[in-house]
Amino acid sequence: TQSQLQKYKIDVVSAPITQIIANAEESLAGFQLDSLQNIEADIGFVCLGIRPNNGLALALNAKVDERGLVVTDQQGESSIPNMFVIGDLRAGSMKQIYTAWQHAVDAVQVIDRRIRAEQ
Repeated sequence: TQSQLQKYKIDVVSAPITQIIANAEESLAGFQLDSLQNIEADIGFVCLGIRPNNGLALALNAKVDERGLVVTDQQGESSIPNMFVIGDLRAGSMKQIYTAWQHAVDAVQVIDRRIRAEQ
C-alpha cells in the first residue's frame, strides 16, 4: 500500500525502462528510463502479468475465473471431466515451477488410478 511504501521510503517510478545499467562486475547498477533519467538499483523485480493460453479450455467451455485461468478441483481436474490443468493456467494457485511440478504429480496419480480402475 501507499503508506507502507512511504514508511519504508520506497519510490515507485512508472516510466518505461529503456536500458539496464551494469557495473564493472556486470551486476545490476540501475536503469535508464525513457525520460533519460537514471535510477540506481542493486535489486530489480520483474512482473510480466498473466496472459493465459486458455483457448482449448474456452473451446470446451471449461469454467474459468475473471482472469481467464481455469478453475480446478484439488487434484487439478477442470469442470470438463478428465481435463487436468497444471502450472500457470490453473486458477487459485501459486505461479512457480515447483508448484507446477506438484500439480503434475497430483494429476498423474488421479489419472493412473482411473486407468487402473478401468482395467
